[in-house]
Amino acid sequence: MVNPVKASHQPMKKRSLHQVMKKEIEAAAELFTSLWSGYEEPLNTVSPHRQRTSVNKLAGFAQFLGMATEKGNPAATPFRTVKAWQKKVGVLRDADVMREWVERCRVLAGPESDAAAKALVGTLLERRARQLETVRVDARGLPGAETRIALQMLLGDFGRALSVLKAQEEGFDFRGPLASVATPWSDALTILRANQDDVLLHAFRVKNKRLRFVLELLGTTADEDAQGERIRECAKVAAATHTALGNLSDLHVLRSTLRLERARWGEQGVGLEQSAAALESARARLECENFAAWYECWPRIADPAFLGAIFNPPAESR
Repeated sequence: MVNPVKASHQPMKKRSLHQVMKKEIEAAAELFTSLWSGYEEPLNTVSPHRQRTSVNKLAGFAQFLGMATEKGNPAATPFRTVKAWQKKVGVLRDADVMREWVERCRVLAGPESDAAAKALVGTLLERRARQLETVRVDARGLPGAETRIALQMLLGDFGRALSVLKAQEEGFDFRGPLASVATPWSDALTILRANQDDVLLHAFRVKNKRLRFVLELLGTTADEDAQGERIRECAKVAAATHTALGNLSDLHVLRSTLRLERARWGEQGVGLEQSAAALESARARLECENFAAWYECWPRIADPAFLGAIFNPPAESR
């Protein structure tokens, strides 16, 4: 009989990459499907965000495994169907997140922003209610069923790709597969260096999310050596970038929403202008803070050594 105390100090056997990836893919798919039932009940505010994250993970893993995910490729049909549902659910997530940011801005701006904040939250709640009803109808009807079928097709594609990975994993060089995720990321970074605006930041953020999830997965299977540490360090920087750019994206959406609402207020908005200005000022302050966080990551991301670490990962995974 094994001594449980002694056994607890024994090192765990390192899982192979295909085992870790299989578990991650199954967990992401299960999360995505399990949340459908949640749209029949009062919705947990984190559910839309978690469901969207699950699709982003699947997209990153699919690129790494050489599965087609780009728009326009016939093989990408299952992904397009799943992502269409994800986008619809994303409206719910955005409304929830916007309310949180409005509250943070209101606290920063003080009582003079209360009127504008209240009006803005009211609009967000109305938008969320309309979208939730659409999502509930689709979850019960054909579009939801189509998405389920598409996800099953996608899991079949993943299974075949993982079988190939399992057969080749011993001594497998991951630089090629990783480049399929890192190259679009690097291309977006090159464009971003020349001109930083909201659209380019968003495009880079999407590529960075996929790269982050793949790097984190590789980091769990890489050896405890210098190369493995490089991958794990790259994953940490990609995660910090993800957080900073995600916050910036949310604040950009809030900026657009606030501007649209101020235009709709009309004559009634005259009394709201001062409070709206205070809210906008607080939003700008929060955006500056997150730009600072982004620029802390920037020198490391733009460093050729960082790029080299991504394109030259550990040659083997155990």
